[in-house]
Amino acid sequence: MSGKGNDAPGGGIPGDLLILIEEVEDKELKRDGNNIVYDLHISFVDAALGTSVEVPTIDGKAKIKIGGAVSNLKKLPLNLTADVTVPNDNSAYVSLGSEYWFKDLIAIRLGYAGSKDESKGVRVGVGLKYSSLLFDYAYAGVGDFGATNRVSLSLRFGDKIRQLNADERAMSVTRTEM
Repeated sequence: MSGKGNDAPGGGIPGDLLILIEEVEDKELKRDGNNIVYDLHISFVDAALGTSVEVPTIDGKAKIKIGGAVSNLKKLPLNLTADVTVPNDNSAYVSLGSEYWFKDLIAIRLGYAGSKDESKGVRVGVGLKYSSLLFDYAYAGVGDFGATNRVSLSLRFGDKIRQLNADERAMSVTRTEM
């Protein structure tokens, strides 16, 4: 820092202040340019369902959440999905999808397959439900094969199984422990 050093003897101009910074290597944290990096290995289940973990920082330990859902969307008839696929050639890719139901009768679907071959691209679809009958249509562009159209017709037998909410699950666990 120019001119910020000690005063010169005999009234001369101050010298320059030299600052030396020595970086000490950390056992857990690594530096990558301006970023501090920590490698955390978690299980697939923790990544998919979410978990809380404690990680080191330059100021001590910090608890962070991994995974999870968007809580405001839980009440909407909206499904979101993300898949990581690792085929035999190890060229991993991500696929994303969404499905929105109108009045539990019509489903609109939109997705993206991020594969590294000709099946990469956008997917769209629609579903129609009446009583126990479900009709599905999906479109996907597949490289040299062009457009792929898929149609299915499903029939549900029996009653739909009702999912328990968190409070009901807690009550059923409490009852079984008694």
